[in-house]
Amino acid sequence: MKICIYCQEVIEGAAAALGDGFSMSGARPDALAHPDCVPFTASDAASLS
Repeated sequence: MKICIYCQEVIEGAAAALGDGFSMSGARPDALAHPDCVPFTASDAASLS
């Protein structure tokens, strides 16, 4: 089950991978979020103007 790290809701469709949770045992999953929940970055804001 994929859970959004921002809103804590289940992700049923596409997910944005925000970080690599690499571990040899697989105990740390990747950080995932709904595409709509991902906050804007400075470069995103610059492209809007």
